[in-house]
Amino acid sequence: MAGNYHCVVILVVNAPITLFLVSHDPLLCARVASAAGDAWRVVHSAEEGTGAALVLIGDDGCPPISGSAPLIRIGGGAPADERLPAGYTDADLADALRRWHPGDVMAGARRLAGLFGQEALAGMVAALRAQLADAVARFDAANGAEGDGGLAHRIAGVAGTLGFAEVGRHWLALSEGDAGAWPDARRTARIAIAAIDREASARAAPSPAAP
Repeated sequence: MAGNYHCVVILVVNAPITLFLVSHDPLLCARVASAAGDAWRVVHSAEEGTGAALVLIGDDGCPPISGSAPLIRIGGGAPADERLPAGYTDADLADALRRWHPGDVMAGARRLAGLFGQEALAGMVAALRAQLADAVARFDAANGAEGDGGLAHRIAGVAGTLGFAEVGRHWLALSEGDAGAWPDARRTARIAIAAIDREASARAAPSPAAP
């Protein structure tokens, strides 16, 4: 990542969940740390940013961010998954961090690994990831609720079968014509996509050498 930015990395104690705050503003760093609350541990380290679960950009001049992590921007600028207005409050920030926290979104899929086998399950989850990315793009182009209800129903079924309960619930509501379901359907899909990518990267990483 180009530029000399403050990167705030937020970690859940039992599973590394990272948040990149890209900003030159020390006050924003402090506000993010405060909004994180007891659910997060804040660490200032750019090296921890690989595999971030969420990126929060506070500077309009930020360079492009690679990867599949959802993106929150403060104020105007390039597209984002969520945008906080320039006059956002600390409560707004805390709510955004809560909404985009992935929790252990892969827990249901991991439980199914004992039934299908890790390799077979990984293939099915990778296929779901591709379907989610395609569906988000299609629904974005169609303004959300105006998208393909049949596609939403298929996503709901596959996601529920593979243990992504929240994804399945919101995409089912979308498939049934709930006009207000799109924001949560999109959010849970984006969270799942990033979590699947992190899980795949963790599996592909070489095991530590034995002492």
